[in-house]
Amino acid sequence: MPYIESIFVSESRIIIHTVFEIFNIFISFSIFLYGWYAYPYILSKTSLWLPVIFFSIGTFGLLHMITFPGMPTFITESSEVKTGWFEMLVRLTQSTGIFLFVLFMLKDKKEKLIKKYWYILSTIGILLVSASIIFIFEDHLPLISINGESTVLRVAFYLTICFIYTLSFVLITKSMKKTKDYIYIYLIMGIFFLFLLNLLTLLYGGSQGYYNFLVHFLKVLGNMYIFIGFYSSKLQLTFLKKEEMEEDLNTTQGLLESFFENTPEGLLILDHQGHILRANKGFEKIMDIKESDVIGQDFKTILKNKDDLLEVLEQVLNGSNITDFEVLQQRENGETIYLMISLSNIHGKHTGNISAIIRDITEQKKYEHNLHEAKQELTDTIRQQQGIIFKYHKVEDSFIHTLCDGELLHKLWNSPNQMIGQMFIYPTGNKEFDQLLYHYQIAWDGRDVSFEWEWKEASLAVSLKPIIKETRVVEVVGSIIDITQLKKTEELLRKSEKLAVVGEMAAGVAHEIRNPLTTLKGFTQLLKGEVDSNRLSLLDLMMSELNRIEMITNEFMVIAKPQAIEYKANNLKDIVNQVLSFMEPQALLQNVNMNKQFIGTEPYVQCDENQLKQVFINIIKNAFEAMPNGGNLTVEIKESTNQNIAISIKDTGVGIPKEIIPKLCEPFYTLKEKGTGLGLMVSYRIIEAHKGTIEFASDVSKGTIVTVQLPLQAAEVPVSCL
Repeated sequence: MPYIESIFVSESRIIIHTVFEIFNIFISFSIFLYGWYAYPYILSKTSLWLPVIFFSIGTFGLLHMITFPGMPTFITESSEVKTGWFEMLVRLTQSTGIFLFVLFMLKDKKEKLIKKYWYILSTIGILLVSASIIFIFEDHLPLISINGESTVLRVAFYLTICFIYTLSFVLITKSMKKTKDYIYIYLIMGIFFLFLLNLLTLLYGGSQGYYNFLVHFLKVLGNMYIFIGFYSSKLQLTFLKKEEMEEDLNTTQGLLESFFENTPEGLLILDHQGHILRANKGFEKIMDIKESDVIGQDFKTILKNKDDLLEVLEQVLNGSNITDFEVLQQRENGETIYLMISLSNIHGKHTGNISAIIRDITEQKKYEHNLHEAKQELTDTIRQQQGIIFKYHKVEDSFIHTLCDGELLHKLWNSPNQMIGQMFIYPTGNKEFDQLLYHYQIAWDGRDVSFEWEWKEASLAVSLKPIIKETRVVEVVGSIIDITQLKKTEELLRKSEKLAVVGEMAAGVAHEIRNPLTTLKGFTQLLKGEVDSNRLSLLDLMMSELNRIEMITNEFMVIAKPQAIEYKANNLKDIVNQVLSFMEPQALLQNVNMNKQFIGTEPYVQCDENQLKQVFINIIKNAFEAMPNGGNLTVEIKESTNQNIAISIKDTGVGIPKEIIPKLCEPFYTLKEKGTGLGLMVSYRIIEAHKGTIEFASDVSKGTIVTVQLPLQAAEVPVSCL
């Protein structure tokens, strides 16, 4: 220490300080230049942030060095105030910058290339403002030290700097433990030495010769380790990557040159005026001409098709790209050929030039012409077919249609062009398409398949037959016909047969049951007066069941012996209001809130009032039973069309599964534990007799909507109805 103290005085002190500062400035600007050069290859905040920070550190360090007391006058006279403030800016910038560098490095990721010059210009602006403030307002700035002793402001600055370095040290140490990356050791050592020099300055002021020497020595060590860590983590890999890119570029250029010369297509390079700069062997072969004969010639002249190419070339020269432009050309020997030309602008180093790709498509055009004629003949034949005829094959895991046409296709899917040559893609989870795909696969496995397919509102019969060559399925031929009307006819026939059977059975059952039922009810009533009170409940139960049997026989009689009904105009609102009033007590008992929404006009319909009431009561009772814990019932009357009026009855009950809805109006089909399955069937027949319809829509656990549509009264309403 005494030796160091002896040499770190007077002139020697200035020289040693200058040497240390020059070395630190050199390291700072080296990190800046290396990072600035490597940024386009790394594209991360780290690679841009650290160079900018060390540019600032180097600049402030340079200003600190030239304003150090005893240095020759350069920009301004040296002083303790200026050099002290520039040194403080160096240390604040370095501590804050390294902390942000550590944060960015822990979350480092590639980003899009930004204009780095805006960063350096902004930094230069900040440096100029900071230096100007110190130079101009030197006399008004607070002192950093007084007679070599630290002020409160200086102590506060160095405490803050030490705290920032401590945070950086903790963050980088934790990251090293997780990643086990040796590169972090350099950064840890650099942060440690920079922390140590600021701590020594805080404790001893750094004014003594040997402490000043130690502080600057630690500063050199810290910056060296930061540089090594930055180089190892970012720059070294960048330079290696650059070398690999240059090797790849040379390889790619060789491949491109080989491709240009040996590709069978004709390739040309044109200048911005359309003159030929280069031509390959493919062009020589296609045009039957040598490259030396076309270099420098006008592209339009060489092709002898000036009128066709003039407009196209003009568009390309204005910046557009033209692909697959067909021209009819004549060779030197008089042979006529078809050419397909693509023209595009070249970007990059050779911007302004144009590339041209020329292919001889003469044979292809002949083939296309023959194919088009055959295809058109086949298409005209198939399109006359009322159904759909199609073919498909399998490529990897997808089915591709090679033929799909027919009158039914245009009816259901508009155009066959949407399917031919395309992969068979369908919505995930779509049952209809899942079913079709399942049978497609069975046919592809070699089995004949016939099945019914429901698509939208149509019923389709699908047949698939595999074409087998050499024990392998090469294609599947299929056909689809519309059987919707046939299915409806079968359904109507089935319902008619059921109704006929029900009618015959109802007549026989009602006749055989009613007479003994009357006797049983009479004797049961007489027995009430002769049994003791303990058994009276049993007779009540018997009477209840007998009444239930009588109710069922009455429903049978309605089916078996339809009565002559007198239709007359009735106000539909009045009928529905009377039904709601009748059902109101039961709604209160079952905790059901009834709402009604009626149109403003008075709708009249030709009907039997009592029968319509029977239908509405039956539907509302079913709604009450679907809401055992109460709920809301909404009855709405609205115009459906100009000729129909709709009555919608909506509940908030348990709902009905969709697969059950089509069976609701069938005889003896019921969801109730004690139901007969006749109520909805009778309601269906009543509405059908009134030339109306009844429809069901339901969501399980959400509720059901029953919609009855009736024709409005066409004639004027009689005065008696008003």
